[in-house]
Amino acid sequence: GESDSPSPSSLDQGFLTLEGPGCVEFLNNQLSQKFNIPITKTTTTTTVAGSYGCNQPAAFLTPKGRIVDELSVNVNGKDDTGSLAHILTSPGHRAQDLFNTLDKYIFPLDEVTLECPDPQFHFTLASSEWSHVESVFRQDILPKLALESDKIQLPSRKNDEGLTVPILGGSGKLVIWPTVSLPDCAAVGCTFGFYTESKDQSKVMKLGRSIWEYLISESNSQGPVEIGALEYESLRIEAGQPRYGYEMLGDWEKKMRQPRHEGGSADMSTTPPSPFELFQEHSLVNLEKGCYRGQEGVASVVKNPRGPPRALYQVEFDDEFNVYDYRTE
Repeated sequence: GESDSPSPSSLDQGFLTLEGPGCVEFLNNQLSQKFNIPITKTTTTTTVAGSYGCNQPAAFLTPKGRIVDELSVNVNGKDDTGSLAHILTSPGHRAQDLFNTLDKYIFPLDEVTLECPDPQFHFTLASSEWSHVESVFRQDILPKLALESDKIQLPSRKNDEGLTVPILGGSGKLVIWPTVSLPDCAAVGCTFGFYTESKDQSKVMKLGRSIWEYLISESNSQGPVEIGALEYESLRIEAGQPRYGYEMLGDWEKKMRQPRHEGGSADMSTTPPSPFELFQEHSLVNLEKGCYRGQEGVASVVKNPRGPPRALYQVEFDDEFNVYDYRTE
């Protein structure tokens, strides 16, 4: 479900589409990574042509270089109409909220169209072993999509690939991001998103939900096990993954508007963190590109001989010495 504030019991997440001749340039202006017009690789089966593009994790920053969210972006080339990007938020960040923020910075000369597909459906398939994810994809997901398992390869983060596949005769799309919103030390896998641009939306949503329900059903005894938001919270803390609205700033525009007594920016005990303070600069920030939102804030940290002023660390307690145990009993 959706909620106005992030909590361990409700992890909103979703994706946007960005399309047009100015797609790559817009991404470069708004996000911290360097995007290029991808050379799209196409795989053809008897029923479908899948489009492999590039995938990049990227930070969406405030104008002062503070991290709002970590996004996963698939970019596919399109011959005559520019590029098509699918932008996945991190857990806790509603796609509509990101749309409301980015849409204000789009102008006619940008030559892009930003959409928040509604309805949309997505799920994440994760494991400690990549081979487990591939096995479920080939044995349980591809047959439900009526796709040939020898022609469709699951995109991996190692190859910086994302995949877009037309489904149901082209009436819908399946987007696959090679991310589980956790570091590889915790889990590997992919996130699967279903949406459609046609008027008949029910078939695509029904297909996505039926695949998910089959994967976690008792009848699929060898299939994956469903975990909830609380389990994800434990995994991401143990792995040191910052979360939207917690270690990452979250809805910074809302906080700037809120008065002090309602938890506005004046109530924040410390300045919101930069990617450097969360040890995310190597994966999220291209230090050689320029002219993007938050660049000056990033440059000020890079030029500071003392480095970032703070750093995020974990604190581990041995069970026998944990004085806080009584609070969780």
